[in-house]
Amino acid sequence: MKFILPVLIAFSFAGSGNAEPRLAKSEKVLAAQDEAGRTMIIVGNKADWLAMIGSYMSRAVRIPTELRENGPWGDFMVKIKFMVNPDGEVSGAQIEESSGNPQVDAHALNAIRTLKLFPFTSDMGEEELAFALPINIKNDRPVTPAEAE
Repeated sequence: MKFILPVLIAFSFAGSGNAEPRLAKSEKVLAAQDEAGRTMIIVGNKADWLAMIGSYMSRAVRIPTELRENGPWGDFMVKIKFMVNPDGEVSGAQIEESSGNPQVDAHALNAIRTLKLFPFTSDMGEEELAFALPINIKNDRPVTPAEAE
């Protein structure tokens, strides 16, 4: 089993809109569409695959509306460890370090468990990869119209 150094992802939910992370010009990726019209990103080698993980997860993992609207409010960090097989399937996800809030922990864990990552590139071999992923979640209280005045 190979171990990958932690990747840090910062999520900002309240007021962040739908801003999508942009790929750096140096990242060599291809985009294609599947039969359902969804855009698929295809990476060319292990370095590109690893570079894409943070960008992909930050787009794929969204805080539920209930938490965004009702809290908890504040800055949270939960560390999740998990395995990824050569087909990009996530398994064995578990909380390695709690955020201190069970709702935030449960959401982050569920989000990681349901992700489907990119299949490995040909230079990555057939062994599963282990990740330890600290996820920073910032959930600011929404500003009401009365507060905005």
